[in-house]
Amino acid sequence: MADDAFQRLLYPGHRLAENPLGHAESIQAIGLADLQRYHATALKPLAAALHVTGAVSRRQVAAAVDRLAKFWKGQAPALPPPPPNWSPAHAGLYFADVPGASQSVLRIGYPALALADRAFYPATVMNFRLGGGGFASQLTQVLRESRGYSYEIESSFSGTEIAGPFRIQTLVRANVTLEALCDIKSMVDGYGADFNEADLEETQGFLQRANAPEPSCFLSAGAPGERAQSGALGGMGQLDADGSAMAAIASTSTLYFGSASPTTRMRVIGGRRSPNIARNARLWRARSAGPSAY
Repeated sequence: MADDAFQRLLYPGHRLAENPLGHAESIQAIGLADLQRYHATALKPLAAALHVTGAVSRRQVAAAVDRLAKFWKGQAPALPPPPPNWSPAHAGLYFADVPGASQSVLRIGYPALALADRAFYPATVMNFRLGGGGFASQLTQVLRESRGYSYEIESSFSGTEIAGPFRIQTLVRANVTLEALCDIKSMVDGYGADFNEADLEETQGFLQRANAPEPSCFLSAGAPGERAQSGALGGMGQLDADGSAMAAIASTSTLYFGSASPTTRMRVIGGRRSPNIARNARLWRARSAGPSAY
């Protein structure tokens, strides 16, 4: 309910305001003719992209799909109109009353950056200490650890070819809704003013660990040669060299780095063992030995 209301406020009257999963009434109203009509009008080659990875040449791929190109034809469907520009007039407090609810679901944000925006990656780096770094983030330290208002809180940027929202989201006890909102506002307003070298080091360390390649011997079955994405790690050198990371951190208060989900894989980072690698190795050996090893 909160996410649906949030999207309608960000993109009023636009298709982005609608839940892509639909709702009970719209799903029940879909018929076979609707699916056939969509297939005939939307699935066109000029609106498609083919991505191929492997030890093959462009010529080999083109030859493989040549037969498909002979009978799959058609112009790309018209693109939807761009979303409306955000207006400060839309800003405010909005309530969806759920009588008897023990928690309040908070969604705070506005349309911010497109993925292709040059500021998008620096923003993800900057946001790490605000709300993208799990227990290393200020929002978690205050609202969960100090206040006990919430179990989990995070901030994030999400964008595509168009500006996506900067978002702070959490659930708090209903009786501290106002206090939680005041704390969040205070931290966002003051974020960056006291950012120091220790914060920068913590941010860089997280990004390097999160993007370190995994040794193939520790990969799960069925994923030979898998590697973690290295985009963030590759960008750190550039950010350090021109000073843009520190400048951006000092001047921006709406920031994001989406922390990686914890995994059970063993991971070697920078030639050193991660703190849990010995424990994970023991568990891995025990599980490999079969049920009798538990």
